[in-house]
Amino acid sequence: LYNIAKCINTNDYSSLIAGAEWTRDNKNDDNTPQANAMAKLDWNKVDILVIAFGTNDWTGNPIGTELTSDASGATFKGAMCYTIEQIQSKYPHLQIILIGMSFRLRTTTSTPSDNSDDVSTINGYLNEYQKAILEVAENYHIPAFDMYRNSGVNRYNYTYYLRDGIHPKALEGNKHWAMKIGSFLNSSL
Repeated sequence: LYNIAKCINTNDYSSLIAGAEWTRDNKNDDNTPQANAMAKLDWNKVDILVIAFGTNDWTGNPIGTELTSDASGATFKGAMCYTIEQIQSKYPHLQIILIGMSFRLRTTTSTPSDNSDDVSTINGYLNEYQKAILEVAENYHIPAFDMYRNSGVNRYNYTYYLRDGIHPKALEGNKHWAMKIGSFLNSSL
């Protein structure tokens, strides 16, 4: 997301579109419609930006210790700080809201015991990433939804909500996410 924030700040979406095209062509995951739509968006007309962080970082980037903007994306906290600063320095009217991640399995091929409550990655536990989101939100005085603790998704019901142990199911999962996040937005705005 920190790279997307740079695109928003500079109004240059060429790297985002190129990345979406590469992902479509090499990973069978087509995000080109979203990238192209974002490139055409007039951010002066946007009031609220909801940003979901964390689940991919848990298996990739270390959390970090500092609440300092980091354009390299080397740490989760640094990338979040950079994202907020890039967007709000260009569009100070935007209300940014952070959304955390829910309970999940470590990978799409994990067994149920290989989950975010019981297993850490080299970078720590997923709930530590949720805590980092709340810490960054507090630092920038912006709302954040603790999806990890408040989603209601856990080891006993995740198969109802998650299609592969990580991503929401088209109907049950997306509806549940929409209700949880929508309720939070209604109470925060």
